[in-house]
Amino acid sequence: MASSKLRAAAKHQLQWQASNKAVQIARQRYNAGSGEFLDLLDAERELLRSRDQLAVVQQQSFTRLVAIYRSFGGGIQLI
Repeated sequence: MASSKLRAAAKHQLQWQASNKAVQIARQRYNAGSGEFLDLLDAERELLRSRDQLAVVQQQSFTRLVAIYRSFGGGIQLI
């Protein structure tokens, strides 16, 4: 189960990197006059979507780590 979660996180990281590269290429093409503005907007929208997915996966990972920490007795000591 843990390895599938790691694979999912790695997949989302690779997707984010690919989307970032696509935005760079679309921006270069647009600035050079050989690309359409809508292509740049589509690439940026995909980048935001992939970044959101990556953030969700990272948040889930951190939540699981906190749960493990608490299950071993970690946490805040209230006075």
